[in-house]
Amino acid sequence: MRGLKVTPHREFHVLWDDFDLGVIKFKHIQIDNRALLFPVSISDINNLPITNFKAWMRHLNIPIGIIVNFNTTWLEPLILRI
Repeated sequence: MRGLKVTPHREFHVLWDDFDLGVIKFKHIQIDNRALLFPVSISDINNLPITNFKAWMRHLNIPIGIIVNFNTTWLEPLILRI
């Protein structure tokens, strides 16, 4: 993966019908136009809103998402595809 552009996304400004709805904070990391990395820390990964992650992937037109849970001492990445 050397040479790929990595872009951290920290916030997304939301506008709707000329109304400023504010900023959504997040910590996604975009790896080129190939993958989105979603670092999370949650005790039960089954409680994650997977549809929201896939919506971000569709919005950015990125086919692969990787959710990594840092709540445990081992990593079990969850791979998402659109």
